[in-house]
Amino acid sequence: MNSILHYDISAIVVLLVILISMLFRKVISNHSTRIFYSLIILSLASTVFDILSECHSFPYYIRYASLYLYYFSSLSLLVNYVLYIISVIGIWFRLKNNLFRKIAIFFPYWLSLGMLCINPFCHYFFMINQDGNYQRGPLIFCFGIITTYYMLAGLFSLLRWRKTMEVSKFVVLMCLFPITVSVLIFQTFITDYYLICFSNAIMLIFLQFFVQRSGENLDVNISVQSYTAAVNNLHTIYKVRRNESVVLFKILNEQLLRRYLGIDDYYLLLRTIANDVTRIIKTERREVDFCYLHDSTFGIFSEDMDMDQMRLFANEIEAEVNRDFTVKKMDVNVSSKVCVVRLPSDFDSVSAFLTFVGNFFTKMPEEQNVAILSEIAGTKDFKMKNELDSIISRAISEKNFQLYYQPIYSIKEKKFVSSEALLRLIDVKYGFVSPALFIPAAEKNGAIHQIGDFVLDGVCRFMGTKEVQELGVEYIEVNLSTAQCIEPDLVSKISGFLAKHNLSTKQINLEITETAADFDPSVVDKNVKQLAQLGISFSLDDYGTGYSNIKRVTTLPLSIVKLDKSFVDEMHDKMMWTVIVNTITMLKQMNKIILVEGVEDEETFRAFEKLGCDYIQGYYFSKPLPEKEYIEFLKKNNRKPKNA
Repeated sequence: MNSILHYDISAIVVLLVILISMLFRKVISNHSTRIFYSLIILSLASTVFDILSECHSFPYYIRYASLYLYYFSSLSLLVNYVLYIISVIGIWFRLKNNLFRKIAIFFPYWLSLGMLCINPFCHYFFMINQDGNYQRGPLIFCFGIITTYYMLAGLFSLLRWRKTMEVSKFVVLMCLFPITVSVLIFQTFITDYYLICFSNAIMLIFLQFFVQRSGENLDVNISVQSYTAAVNNLHTIYKVRRNESVVLFKILNEQLLRRYLGIDDYYLLLRTIANDVTRIIKTERREVDFCYLHDSTFGIFSEDMDMDQMRLFANEIEAEVNRDFTVKKMDVNVSSKVCVVRLPSDFDSVSAFLTFVGNFFTKMPEEQNVAILSEIAGTKDFKMKNELDSIISRAISEKNFQLYYQPIYSIKEKKFVSSEALLRLIDVKYGFVSPALFIPAAEKNGAIHQIGDFVLDGVCRFMGTKEVQELGVEYIEVNLSTAQCIEPDLVSKISGFLAKHNLSTKQINLEITETAADFDPSVVDKNVKQLAQLGISFSLDDYGTGYSNIKRVTTLPLSIVKLDKSFVDEMHDKMMWTVIVNTITMLKQMNKIILVEGVEDEETFRAFEKLGCDYIQGYYFSKPLPEKEYIEFLKKNNRKPKNA
């Protein structure tokens, strides 16, 4: 048999190009990738051995050995193609956990190896005759039967699980079968041209571009699996009902780190974290999919670990991530939370899981950095956090919101001349719900606008009562959320509430935070200045909690600056006291009225009184009170002002 080996040589070139491109490109290391590598190596081996077995210039024993190695690598290719299909479909766990399926996949392969072992003694399958030519034996068709078996096994798997796959991947994998059948038929009748190895190489090109798709599967900024790859994996998990444990971890102080490092160095930090976590994964010899999801959140998916192993693994991850890092000689501290979940049992759908991924850290107990979802899911705290949207909706429809008022003491007048209106939510199911929980949730889902209207209307109604005014209350402070500050109709809305309850613009004071002032400066400036022109005064709330923007204090028409409780808490620190003294001096020189929040004892009150502050608010005088109790407080204290 005189064979023309041009196609084999071309196949080697193609396979080497595929292999080199895989080695030099960043690819994800997982089941399908490793099997794909084995397909390339086996295809290369079978092609080389095919050439060697046909080279008559080589000694007989080299050609004979090469022929056996060709059959061995070709048969190994068959089973690896089936394993590759199983891996791409995502049903590897069904093979791994079922002895019958393992036997069904590997027994024909073991049988074919046995046939190779006995062939030297009987030549039933093939041989090289005395003329040096390859010759088929009477039982060579057995290899054809085994080839057909594996083709049918792969075809059955594809058709059985076609709905779990992307259409493009399904089509490409299905095309392998008619191509292979066509080549085998061609090879049967035209034996001079060896096309099998070349067709393998061509099929691997298609698999690389349309199934492996390394660029799509890799997050180029962080060098782990991408969000797209994670979502595709999630859909497979739910479609094939594959049990997986997932370790989620989120960088909590991402915004601060982004500002401090800049976006490029922040991604460098994320790559450093990802590399350290990858090192732990490799040390533990875990079979996982490590993905970057979004917003500095990572996910580690594993089929192999039980819950106890995942707990230990999660604690390792938390210890590795929650520490100091050095990025280009800059020291940064990373804060994170870690949560372990089980899929698909913990969530009904992919969308439910992805929603949880976006805010899981807000639903964990504050004191816990590592949590197992199944262990916290039954707690009242978790249920309440998980149902915040429903709680807020119920509060709006059933009027579960209540307004409380915390008295504000005037040092100059020695009486309580105002108060801060504070919103409380008393739910019929969960009782008291902290504003720290429901306010951010309401801002996120848009309910904050309805809530803001309720507060403005309620405060104006209360301030408009004759009893409140007779007790010496000059104005009430109302907090404006970030979302309210940028409402296009804010000015007309507030004017409408004042008119509805016959109030002057001097009888309410609006509080904004530094965050709100900087959210959309042009819109906020416009709203604040128009309201100030109407005669409404403004306070800057929580001054000192962030990077206080002095320019904002000077450019906005702010009458009052409220020093945050953090100043009070650290007043005994000498360095902090120096900051406090100089801050108050600066604000007084700017003709700002100074209100100190969070005062809880007489010593603190006297200290800030000596510094010349104007107003004091805190538990030293009173906690926030509902309307009736606030009225009683004023009756008792404004008739006989506290001796201060």
